[in-house]
Amino acid sequence: MKNTNHPLQLRGFLITILFFAFLAYTFSQDYVEIPLDEEEHFNISLSDEQPSYYSILAGANTTPSAAIVSFFTVDNQGDTTLIDFIDITIDDSYLAGIITGPNGLIYVYKTEFTLSLPTSSSLPPAGTIENVELLILFLNSSTGIIGGLLRENMSITLLTTTTASELRDEEVKIFPNPAHEFFTLETQNPSGIPLSYSLFNATGQRVRTGSLREADQIISTLGLPKGRYLVEVVNGEYSKLTKQIIIY
Repeated sequence: MKNTNHPLQLRGFLITILFFAFLAYTFSQDYVEIPLDEEEHFNISLSDEQPSYYSILAGANTTPSAAIVSFFTVDNQGDTTLIDFIDITIDDSYLAGIITGPNGLIYVYKTEFTLSLPTSSSLPPAGTIENVELLILFLNSSTGIIGGLLRENMSITLLTTTTASELRDEEVKIFPNPAHEFFTLETQNPSGIPLSYSLFNATGQRVRTGSLREADQIISTLGLPKGRYLVEVVNGEYSKLTKQIIIY
């Protein structure tokens, strides 16, 4: 999903809530509180092995019936894209205090939520996503927006063992194919886990093996009979990918 503006710009609440944050801070052992001061960069760390727990303060004009938490990335033109591969579960949203704002009372709620990564091969590679914004919306019973907060200057680090270890077909290329005397084994290795290869003939006998130290590694086929062979690329102890090559 892409749009040029966020669904709601709620910076008006920010100054008031910043003042309130140190007065109404509620300690929680399990939830890491996201600071409201946007001059402080905040990083969220996510692993596909266990969920992560966070909380944030935000204001509403009245008592909300529901809360929505979303994350976006922002490009150089200011366009936003929804981060849709994170599972977000709101665990609780409770009143932390009431303060007087420029337009009346502001109900400050502390929202606690759980972030997790699905076990899916569609996850991005492990690494850090920059230019992230968090948007929390408070809704009334008619699903009208009655408050929330936009928190900028954030990033998300993915510690994804699944995507880091899984070899994908597009990450391994063999050319030329058919090959004569040699072929090039081109690999992409975003995880940094050491790669190795084996070449098997039609009877399953391993006739070549070695480590892949280069992104474009030349494999000699001199002395091998003509025929069909299987090239197996192994990613540490996690995953392997097999492709066919013809040697003539």
